[in-house]
Amino acid sequence: MRLYMTGIKNICDAENAVSLGASAIGIKMGYGMDDVHPETARDIFFNLPVFISRVGIFVNEKRYHIQELVTFCRLDTLHFLGQEQPEDLERYPEHIIKTFKQKDIARLKDYDLHGIVLKLNSGILTGVDVKNMKKPSLILSGDLTLSEWTQAIKNYQPYGIQWDLTVNDPKILPGLLREIFR
Repeated sequence: MRLYMTGIKNICDAENAVSLGASAIGIKMGYGMDDVHPETARDIFFNLPVFISRVGIFVNEKRYHIQELVTFCRLDTLHFLGQEQPEDLERYPEHIIKTFKQKDIARLKDYDLHGIVLKLNSGILTGVDVKNMKKPSLILSGDLTLSEWTQAIKNYQPYGIQWDLTVNDPKILPGLLREIFR
């Protein structure tokens, strides 16, 4: 199982994420108030150790801006959170993942993705047959309790989990990691 850490704002956050076992670091980058400035994002990414994937997180961003940031930060993966349509995500050479809420699960079939992030409201997933979901890879996210995370991981056996430092309770992660890797 892979640990995808998001909500990274600085090098210290990234170092902590790596020390916890993150396989990928996701940074919401751009020039908005909630975004990490591209130069800061580049510094964070370039300080990561080898074999940690660099993920750029985008919400309804223009294609030319994304392509500039892919080159500037040497991104491996693009993670889309907005209202992007299937045609908006075509022809990127990087890996593409997109977040879907439970109410939008029916739209999964319209997208050609490398990974699907399903945002859980609880540890229960409805409306999708995850047993037959080999590709794209299933990544679970959400603000869940330890028992909800444990149950969701047991039930759906995802490729990975997304842990957002700005949303998830940091006290839960060590217990969750013990459960996953025991």
